[in-house]
Amino acid sequence: HQPVEHVMSLRAIPNLTVIRTATGAAQSVAVALDDSGWPEVVGTISGDDTIFVATATQQQQTLLVARLEQLFPGVRGQAKS
Repeated sequence: HQPVEHVMSLRAIPNLTVIRTATGAAQSVAVALDDSGWPEVVGTISGDDTIFVATATQQQQTLLVARLEQLFPGVRGQAKS
């Protein structure tokens, strides 16, 4: 399975985006994000079904959420300020 098949939801709070995945899929999705080379991704921490993605600025987070929404059709980010 590709990581794109496992993302369930996104939630954004200032400079931290939380990604929920299918059980057991968080690590593979986090590795894909780390390997993406996207400059807005400062780093990731993953568990079993959750990933925290750190961004340096709100603007970079907005770009990250937009990319993720394109990559994972049907998943919409929920921004919180």
